Amino acid sequence: MTTEEYLKRKLREELEREENNRLYREVKILHEGLIYSQSAEKTVSLLGKYFKIVGQTSYNFIEITTDNTIIIDLTPIAHNVDNIRSLLLTINNLGWFVSLIYYKKLLNPRIKDEKYSEEKLLEFIKNKNYTNLYIVLEAKFDRELDVGEIPEKLYHLSYQKHFNKIKEKGLIPKTKNKLSTHPERIFLALNIESVNKLYGQFKTKEPNETFTIWEIEIDKVPQLKLFDDPNYKGKGVYTLMNIPPNAIKIIKENI
Repeated sequence: MTTEEYLKRKLREELEREENNRLYREVKILHEGLIYSQSAEKTVSLLGKYFKIVGQTSYNFIEITTDNTIIIDLTPIAHNVDNIRSLLLTINNLGWFVSLIYYKKLLNPRIKDEKYSEEKLLEFIKNKNYTNLYIVLEAKFDRELDVGEIPEKLYHLSYQKHFNKIKEKGLIPKTKNKLSTHPERIFLALNIESVNKLYGQFKTKEPNETFTIWEIEIDKVPQLKLFDDPNYKGKGVYTLMNIPPNAIKIIKENI
């Protein structure tokens, strides 16, 4: 290596470090005291800078969907676990989270999906049993409903096996038993038609399970904060708060 080549390499490394530090500072400032999610556009812009730092000069593999989720094609960087971990931290600091993994396996043209966990994602990467690997991002914090938008009653679908616990303790936010992975939330349908439709989706996916439909009386949950559910736009909402047992009653059980 000539002196000129060495100096050019050192300069390039220094510029990359500085760019990385600038992105870190920008994301850190956004994250401090974060009680809302950055917009999809801002998030894509910052993630684009991240991909540029790790050697991907074009980031057209990041896309915003019509329901305000973000799809990222991890295939170009999936060989580097450190980059993946750093990306997941950046996503979290921007007020977003990974809800689904989409993948296409070797010798199988169909794209499949699984609920996200970091362990599962890293297992995919370790085994290299894929030709394409994508993650879906959702905002941690969605638009909060105004008081005038909240109906008098909401509806919740649960597994029948949780019946006694719900009757005793009410509804407590959790991430399990959802079609995708979310932070701890209680998902609620805006009307009986929407919860019946949701029941149909779960029953199709898990025909051997039985379910309960609950009705929630809003006036019995003081200062309840509700947020738009991006997966059930116009039909569902979620809350991060507990709902006490005196605020719920059974509509249908063992269905």
